[in-house]
Amino acid sequence: MNLSKKLFLPTLISSVFLIVLGVLVYLPSLGIVVDQRLMSTMAAVIVVVAIGFTVFSWRVASSGVLRPMQRAMASIETVSQGDLTKRIEADSADELGTLYSRFNLLVEKLHSSVSKVNESSVSVVYAANILDRTVVQMATDIEHVTNQVSSVAAASEEMSTTSSEIAQNCVMAAKSSEKADSLAKKGESIINETVEVMSHINERVNGTAEIIKKLGVRSDQIGTIVELINDIADQTNLLALNAAIEAARAGEHGRGFAVVADEVRKLAERTTQATKEIGQTIVAMQTETKSAVSSMEEGVREVELGAEETAKSGQSLHEILKQIEIVTSEINQIAVASEQQTATTNEISRNIQQISEVMQGTSKRLKENAEAASQVVDLSQELQQVVSQFTLDTNEVEAIASDDAAKAETMVEKASRYIGEHGGKKAFDEFTNNRTGQFKDKDLYIFVVDLQGLTCAHGGNAQLVGRDMFGLKDARGKFFIKEMVEASLKTGKGWSDYKWPHPETKKICTKASYFQRAGDYVIGCGIYKNKAA
Repeated sequence: MNLSKKLFLPTLISSVFLIVLGVLVYLPSLGIVVDQRLMSTMAAVIVVVAIGFTVFSWRVASSGVLRPMQRAMASIETVSQGDLTKRIEADSADELGTLYSRFNLLVEKLHSSVSKVNESSVSVVYAANILDRTVVQMATDIEHVTNQVSSVAAASEEMSTTSSEIAQNCVMAAKSSEKADSLAKKGESIINETVEVMSHINERVNGTAEIIKKLGVRSDQIGTIVELINDIADQTNLLALNAAIEAARAGEHGRGFAVVADEVRKLAERTTQATKEIGQTIVAMQTETKSAVSSMEEGVREVELGAEETAKSGQSLHEILKQIEIVTSEINQIAVASEQQTATTNEISRNIQQISEVMQGTSKRLKENAEAASQVVDLSQELQQVVSQFTLDTNEVEAIASDDAAKAETMVEKASRYIGEHGGKKAFDEFTNNRTGQFKDKDLYIFVVDLQGLTCAHGGNAQLVGRDMFGLKDARGKFFIKEMVEASLKTGKGWSDYKWPHPETKKICTKASYFQRAGDYVIGCGIYKNKAA
């Protein structure tokens, strides 16, 4: 029986009794004689029966309508407080049963929508955190690049000025080279003339040397003649002596002959004395002539050497002229190239200036994007706070498989020992690159940060090495790395939960990391929690 029948039947019966009562009251007015006592009794009975039946009917109706309505109101109140796990048991096929089914369907759809919003909000918070961190990092990098571009622009302007100065210096050097070329050509002409004069001097010195040599020969010949005269004088002196002896023998007759012989002797002595003096003079002249010949020969050699050196100087100067011409040509080319470089450098400087302006604009926009990303993070967290007001699951809990937890703890302890045995540098390389395969098992890997939050090793993403992880947030905005380090300073080791996307499904899941402090480092290994009833 549906709800309308449950409410209609007692109403109909009560109405019939009331109609009968009305008829009894109305009979006297129709002229029908009725016993008043009987009529009063019947009326009283009818009223009592009608009231009793009405009360009984409404009691029956309330048990089938009011109580289910009260139960429905209680469920609606629970749902209105955010508990989307409540459902109304539809135990009838009437309008209330239909209402309960529609209500349950509404709550189910609301539960599904809020669950999706919850998952999406977690993903949005994670993405917004990543976006915020990335945009801030990009803004910092862009600002750094902008500073570098400004430095390059300044250097380009300085290089442009330097190139212009180089071009001017090259022009001056070219002029100096041309002047040096002109002077070198004059020097070459003078050296050529000097070589020619030295050649004439050489010829004349050679001629003079030949004359002196001939004079030496003549001196030798005169010496021979002087020796001959000296011999003749000696013979004459000997003849005069013999004549004097013969004159002495002749006595008076030979006196005149003796006088002549004496004069001849004196003449011979004078001749001998003169020949001696001539001989000495000739010897001295021969010595001086030989010395002059030797000096002339030395002079000839010096003149020849000077002529050769002068010729070499002329040749060298000629080569220098060629080099000066080459250098002048190259300097002119350098000057042209410097002018072109100056123009190119000016163009580069203008382009770099434009790039600098673009980078500054980009940096400004990135800062605005960073602010927008930060607002997105705040709004996403507010959305999560709103969604967290709804109760979505009551029969599901997140748990860690005991064998996975044991693997994570064992891997961290093994990594701690490895650092102690091999040192940080080798250990961090092994953890990051997994060269021996000891520190990676499917989605289990080792990560290491120092007490300042810098990543020293990361088996899941080598690009994170050297990055500051204190600012890293999970999908709920939790600074989980920073909390791990702080917890390690207090307890030494433990577990930390955070929301992180699964590498395969890309969905945000709860991840737990076992961490342990090892000196100035914190070693960790994370595992994804399984959904279990």
